[in-house]
Amino acid sequence: MTCTTPATDYGVTEEGNVYYGQGNTHVPVSQTGLLAGKKIDQLACNNTLMAGLDSLGDVYIWEIIPISITKLSLPLAVGEKAISITSTFASFSILTSAGRVFSTGQNNYGQFGNGSVDTTQSTRATDRIPNELKFPAALTGTKLKSIAGGASGVVGITTDGKAIQWGLSDLGTATPLPRQIYGAITDRTLVSAGAAQNSYLALDSKGMLYSWGSGLGLGLNSTGTTVYEPTLVNPFGSIDKRPVAKLFSQWAGPVFALLQDGTLHTWGASGAMGIDSLIVTRSPIPAATDMSGALQGKTILNVFPGSYTSSAQIAEDEALYWWGFGWFINEPNVGRPTYSIGSQQLIPQ
Repeated sequence: MTCTTPATDYGVTEEGNVYYGQGNTHVPVSQTGLLAGKKIDQLACNNTLMAGLDSLGDVYIWEIIPISITKLSLPLAVGEKAISITSTFASFSILTSAGRVFSTGQNNYGQFGNGSVDTTQSTRATDRIPNELKFPAALTGTKLKSIAGGASGVVGITTDGKAIQWGLSDLGTATPLPRQIYGAITDRTLVSAGAAQNSYLALDSKGMLYSWGSGLGLGLNSTGTTVYEPTLVNPFGSIDKRPVAKLFSQWAGPVFALLQDGTLHTWGASGAMGIDSLIVTRSPIPAATDMSGALQGKTILNVFPGSYTSSAQIAEDEALYWWGFGWFINEPNVGRPTYSIGSQQLIPQ
């Protein structure tokens, strides 16, 4: 897996070892210190910090260029553990097995969802203190099963299949407590969430994908306008009304949708999309990632979106195929999925 940052690129090998790179140099992070012997299963990155979730459910945070690694002290119940992490531009949110969410970092738009807003620049000390998501009376007892961070806000899917959102709202104001999203998704059973920049997405149990907010990540061919209610994405572009199986997103990268027929489609602001010979491009509507070459006949398990390089994990050999800028591994830049560097190799994003 990989994760993009403004300053460097991170990757995790099949064994769970973490590396970062600049130029074509790989530097191990997890050989010594708190990460020694840990198997990192998930990575998330914001503008200044990295977060890693290990196989035991523990979360670690460190600087993009590592200085100090901190094990996050989460106030969990017996048997509860962290199962998923996501990031915004300046915060992290952690989902637990009990459906709770804890956030750290900057809270200038209410990204913590605990009723508070802090408009001052966050400090290193507060970057690593967890704050639990709180619910207004109307949402008392809510538990979550999926979360995704945009640039300054977070969207979540509840265990009963509803969408909630907190942080930067569609109106450009801070929303420090979660609110339920209504409209076309009200009577749908939602299964997963996605976000990219100020675009928010939700996938339902029948493969229908909805988006709201603003930006090219909506996939609705809307540029410069705000979409206030969830709108169906499936009729647009190359998806062509077909159902979606999985949704992949990252706050700074494009959105990818894996359809039930196995094809991959992408849209959003500037990123490595793999749709043509351009290394980095953009699209306001879904466009088909090229699967005529290296990905032909392959079954995609996961996609790791990136502003500069994206990658896909393949079922047949669990190898990672990448496209975009290749400087990180001293390879030529490629616009379409071309290279596999194996299941145990570090790749860029």
